[in-house]
Amino acid sequence: MRNIKNGLKGIYALLLCLIIAPAWANTAKPTQPTQPTQPTQPTQPTLFQEIILEAGIENDLRQILGEHFDTFKNNFEMVANPAHLKDGGIFLDGWKTGQPDKQAAAFVYYPGETGRVYAAYYNGRQIFHFGVNASQIHPAIQVWTKRFLPPSAVISHAKERSAAEPRSLMKRRTMSNEPSPEEQDKLRQLAATIWQPWIVNYWDMNAAVGNILATVTGEILKCSIAYSFVPQQILNPFLKPLWKDRWKLVVQYFAQIIWENYKISQNQRYQSCIYVAAANWRSPIEMASAGI
Repeated sequence: MRNIKNGLKGIYALLLCLIIAPAWANTAKPTQPTQPTQPTQPTQPTLFQEIILEAGIENDLRQILGEHFDTFKNNFEMVANPAHLKDGGIFLDGWKTGQPDKQAAAFVYYPGETGRVYAAYYNGRQIFHFGVNASQIHPAIQVWTKRFLPPSAVISHAKERSAAEPRSLMKRRTMSNEPSPEEQDKLRQLAATIWQPWIVNYWDMNAAVGNILATVTGEILKCSIAYSFVPQQILNPFLKPLWKDRWKLVVQYFAQIIWENYKISQNQRYQSCIYVAAANWRSPIEMASAGI
C-alpha cells in the first residue's frame, strides 16, 4: 500500500510539473521591445496651394467656385508665369500635365483687395466662369479663353454682389518707342518660331510684346546652349540686365535667332527648351498684346 501511495504521489508531481512548465516557460520569455511609431510626414503643399496661400485668396476662390473648387485646383499641375496687368491685377493660369489645350484653368486676383477674384476652367468642351458679376468676364480671362478651339460656350457661375468692375480691353497709345511696321514683322516672324503662326498672327506686336519676346528668347538660348553652341555675340546681350527697349535687341539679331531656334527645334532633347518657354510665357505675352 505504501508503495502505491508513493507511486501516486510521483504521478501527481509529474502532472503538476507538466501543467506548470508551459506557463513558466511563457512568463520566462523575454518581452520584445516595442518598435517606436514612425511620425507621419506632413503632406507637402502643391505649387497651386503655395501660390493661393501666399496671395491670401484661398477663401475667396473657395467662395466663388463652391463645389467646382477641386476640379479647378486639379488643373494646376503645371503653372505658367504670372502676368502683371496694368490695372494692378495678377493673372495666373495652369493646366494638367501634357494637356494645356484640354484641361486648363486661370484666375485673376487683386493683391490687398479681398473678394476681388475671377476664375475660369476649361474641361475640353466648355469654359466655366466664376466671378463677382454675372454679366462681366474679366478681360484677361477673355483673352485666355480665345486659345481654346473650336470656340466654346462660357457657362457663368458668377456671384451677384457689388465689386469693382474689371477694366475693359484698352487700345494702346502710339508711342515713339514702338516698333515700326517692318520691325513688327520681324518680331512676328520670330514669335512664330516659338509659338505657332496661327497663334501669333493676330497679336499686336507692340513694345511690351517685343520686350517679353526678348526675355523668352534669352531663356531658350541659355537652356539650349549646350547643344546649339550659340555664338557669344548673340547670347551675351541677352544675359545682361533688363532694359526698357529690349525688343530692339531681338530685331538686331533677328536672322541669327531664327536660325538658332530652328536648330533647337530639330533636336529631340533640346526642343523642350522652346516648348517650356512657350507655355510659360504665352499668357503674359498675350496680355501685353491685348494692352491689359
